[in-house]
Amino acid sequence: MRTARKMLSLSLIAGLMVTLTVVMNSDSAQARPNYKKVITKTYEDNAEIKKLGCLVCHPAKETGKGVNPKMRNLYGMAVGKALGEEKVKDEEKIQAALEKAAGEKSEVEGKTFGDLIMEGMVPFTAPE
Repeated sequence: MRTARKMLSLSLIAGLMVTLTVVMNSDSAQARPNYKKVITKTYEDNAEIKKLGCLVCHPAKETGKGVNPKMRNLYGMAVGKALGEEKVKDEEKIQAALEKAAGEKSEVEGKTFGDLIMEGMVPFTAPE
């Protein structure tokens, strides 16, 4: 009886250790630090962009904490289209995509995303 209980305890501990190892080593966050780095560097004079970080391209989660990496606002879609592929790490390609997206029409009539950014605004319309 003691041996069976001891084996069960060891199995549970081993299972927990494996689970913890998988969770801690998983790449569940899909953040692209180069994107944020290049955007904030490119638009360093825009305090709103620095403050928002990833929210410049992605909407907030419904919980209000963090971003929804699978969704993009119109500016995020324009940047993604300009990149032409996912998971781009090359900073020059990201920079070129930002420049191309800046020329796209925004939701504000008569303004491009770049116009809004240069005016110190964010390149998207916040949900009401």
